[in-house]
Amino acid sequence: MSVIGDGVVALMTFETLLLALAMALAGLTRGFSGFGAALVFVPLSSALLDPKIAIVVLWMINSTFGLPLTLQGIRSCNWREMVPITIGIAIATPCGTWILAHAPTDQLRWIIALMVLAAVLAMATGWRRTRPVPTAGVVGVGLMSGLAGGIASFYGPPVILFWVGGEGDARSVRHNVNALFAVTMVIGGLTFLSYGLIGMEQLLLALVLGPVYGLGLIAGARLFPFASESLFRRAALALCGVSAIAAMPIW
Repeated sequence: MSVIGDGVVALMTFETLLLALAMALAGLTRGFSGFGAALVFVPLSSALLDPKIAIVVLWMINSTFGLPLTLQGIRSCNWREMVPITIGIAIATPCGTWILAHAPTDQLRWIIALMVLAAVLAMATGWRRTRPVPTAGVVGVGLMSGLAGGIASFYGPPVILFWVGGEGDARSVRHNVNALFAVTMVIGGLTFLSYGLIGMEQLLLALVLGPVYGLGLIAGARLFPFASESLFRRAALALCGVSAIAAMPIW
């Protein structure tokens, strides 16, 4: 058997089964609501796995399964907003990844849990901005996204809150979010490589958990016509909150 095959077989444990369940929930949430994969998987998996590994695994899987959506988003997004956000992400992601690479595991778990709870509370408020945001402010949104993304792959919450709080409709927000994944796929990958965070263990876990994530995406997308979007979003935020509490290093 090949080295990769031997490694995959070695990963067939009860812990991997729990990670697969967390990944399925992440895919389901992402497939239905368009967000939340990292907010679900990273805190849940960090109770079982070094967050440095879990975050890179999710990046690998998201980069693979999200590629068709990212290509669609690149063609249809609002580049007037995406360019300054991308600048902010490019500046701040290495800073966040430095924290990921150097912080002790328990501190990382606290940081991740508190960041998820803050994101859930912010998105649950239904905040809407009442005036245009200058370009410097949009870059600031990108800086927050890059810092959160570098630490825990939480690129989405700051920019989703910014876009949902504006005047754009749901379709334009989805296009922007999908284009964001293209940006973070490249910037995140280059940053992970520069810090030496990509290795064989991450690749093997991505190979094992990737198909589960794909099935969750499909299931979430097919559930979309049968449930209220607002109801599922509330359920998704509640699941993210539970995930954050489970991630706290107090259990």
